[in-house]
Amino acid sequence: MPRLVRFALLCVVLFLQGCSDSDFSSNADLSGLVLSDGTLTPAFATATSDYTATVVNATASITVTPTTSDANATVTVNGTLVASGAASGAIALAEGANAVTVVVTAEDGVTTKTYNISVTREAPIASTDADLSGLVLSDGALTPAFAAATTGYTTTVANATASITVTPTTSDANATVTVNGAPVASGASSGAIALAEGDNAVVVVVTAEDGTTTKSYTITVTREALAVPSAPQGVQATAGDSSVVVSWNAVSDADSYTVYWNQAGGVTSGDSSIDAGANTQITHSGLTNESTYYYRVSATNAAG
Repeated sequence: MPRLVRFALLCVVLFLQGCSDSDFSSNADLSGLVLSDGTLTPAFATATSDYTATVVNATASITVTPTTSDANATVTVNGTLVASGAASGAIALAEGANAVTVVVTAEDGVTTKTYNISVTREAPIASTDADLSGLVLSDGALTPAFAAATTGYTTTVANATASITVTPTTSDANATVTVNGAPVASGASSGAIALAEGDNAVVVVVTAEDGTTTKSYTITVTREALAVPSAPQGVQATAGDSSVVVSWNAVSDADSYTVYWNQAGGVTSGDSSIDAGANTQITHSGLTNESTYYYRVSATNAAG
């Protein structure tokens, strides 16, 4: 009877030893950790659990490839199971710091080890492009022809052109531009710029996206002086009863007309006159029938 008891106890002990957790690995280390973009700092080492990496702004996502030291361990990246030695799914990156957590669970199902990676996605680099790609005037042609690298221009407009607009287009969509100090949208016309007779400076300033880099384009717009109007042509005098109708062709740039007259001929500006205003015809009344009258018409403006 005692021998039977001892045998039963021995069988129980052997059974318990066969089911022991000590037969499963507790290795929760990684043997490798690789990013699809960026470099781990410090360089990977199994015993190091915290890392940083930096990527440019153009990198909107990365993948992580963890390799376990023990083939029977399992691993997750940000909570998602990943096969050892395989890349994780794409991990979206916001600008600034992004936490990536790699957790290894040993074969024993109990032992874990966490590796932390802080991935910093840089902010966009602001452009320093302060060039124009186009510069157009509402009147007049630029001399020389526009080129982004050329900053000085001239143009001439007729006296009748009392104002112009300027349409600047920036090379970089994020640059800003002013015309004579007033903001203008790229590709849009400025407000009307009044022109005095003679030279007028128009300054176009482009500020790059970085807010620091600037470039100035200067246009000297010359408005021609007002010319003295020419003598009216097509002057005709038609006799009536005690009156004469005098008419003539309109003169460009003329503001008003004066009709001079006498009965002797060789009419000058010293003779009697009739102010016609802006009209191109007058009726001279109160005249003596069967008499001869001579007329001269003069056009005037602010220049003379």
